[in-house]
Amino acid sequence: MQQLADSNNIMLDLETMGTGSDAAIIAIGAVRFDTSVKDSFYKVVDLQSSLDCGLSMSSDAILWWLKQEDKARQAITAEGVPLRNALLDFSKWVGEDALIWGNGATFDNVILANAYEKSAIERPWHYSANRCYRTLKSFYPNVAFEHVGVAHNALDDAQSQAIHLIKILKCMWGS
Repeated sequence: MQQLADSNNIMLDLETMGTGSDAAIIAIGAVRFDTSVKDSFYKVVDLQSSLDCGLSMSSDAILWWLKQEDKARQAITAEGVPLRNALLDFSKWVGEDALIWGNGATFDNVILANAYEKSAIERPWHYSANRCYRTLKSFYPNVAFEHVGVAHNALDDAQSQAIHLIKILKCMWGS
């Protein structure tokens, strides 16, 4: 477990209005972790500011959100900050030499990197620091996942995923 303690691990979760690499971001949730969750970042993003940056919505995503529980929908319809502000705040929070874990090699990290590019802001992590939680969890299907808080709340999902990943890594390393 020393590998975790020696690095700046961040579990990222986005709520979006699409599934493509140019999906409009409506919430950014993240937690810093090593052998436990250390601190967190959460911003609801103003949807119009995501669209104004050139990000897009899909009708499938809108219909999907309409089927989610009220608590999840309320979190993303709260007054949000402009996307640019959320990205700058996230950059400050991330710090240096971060490993960014996302739930899928082509989802959270890619969408957020694309938002940075479209906003003309330097991404706060190197492309080689992308990590895929979904891949690791597929190798350890017997490690129980327990959700914390509200499903599809970006911060609650990031925390749940980080706790699960820590359990998986303990199994991998025999700790």
